[in-house]
Amino acid sequence: IYRIEYFDNTFYFDLKKEVGKRRKSEAQLKVSLAKERELNELKSRIVNIISHEIKTPLTSIKSSAELIDIHIENQSPPAQINKHIKSIDKSVNALTTIINETLLIGKIESGALQPEMEPAHLRELIKEIIETIESGIGKNHSILIEIGEEVPTLFKTDKRLFTQIFTNLLSNAAKYSPDAEVVEVNFNVDGEFLHFSVIDYGLGIPEKDQKYLFEMFHRASNTNDIEGVGLGLAIVKKSIEELNGNLEFTSSENQGTTFMVSLPLL
Repeated sequence: IYRIEYFDNTFYFDLKKEVGKRRKSEAQLKVSLAKERELNELKSRIVNIISHEIKTPLTSIKSSAELIDIHIENQSPPAQINKHIKSIDKSVNALTTIINETLLIGKIESGALQPEMEPAHLRELIKEIIETIESGIGKNHSILIEIGEEVPTLFKTDKRLFTQIFTNLLSNAAKYSPDAEVVEVNFNVDGEFLHFSVIDYGLGIPEKDQKYLFEMFHRASNTNDIEGVGLGLAIVKKSIEELNGNLEFTSSENQGTTFMVSLPLL
């Protein structure tokens, strides 16, 4: 190289430039291959999760429908038939949730969802959401709620997004703390922000999973036996961003998790 530089300095610099271009191309190729591997892994994970979460309720619906036919033929008591009707209803709700969450995340990702800010009666909205959770996945939990006196009666927000945020955090708290009886919720105001936290004393999030927590279709390694597609927290994160808010969390495995949300008071 030094001899080439001595005889033809221009050629040396052209050669050096070409080497630099090739190295840059190799680096870009490695990045592209890594992204392609990640995308393929994501696709595989999506297919596995979605197929399982859809197949399970569909199988339950089919089984319940067949059992209803048998009970009708045998003129079984209404209570036995109603049990299977409730099972079908539960499975349909599970499928509806998967579809709605997938559609919502698609709208947010594409920029098609524009927040519609309007005054909401905060305490009534909170009460409705808690009653829904308590009648479903949180029926075995006591939801303890504390709302500071400084929290306003009316809060300007997008009701759909706020409902998604609070519902997902609260249902996750119940779902992932099957052996804990209490879920705590605290609301307060600090300056120009409404803060609320959702605290559970359940499974917690393994440290190795925490950096992937808000990625779509990612599920913590200690939740394999619990139903879910891994969209809830991605929706929470993106909904909070749409409202110009902030989300933080702390968690220890087998100790529980606390999610802290801050939303601007408009």
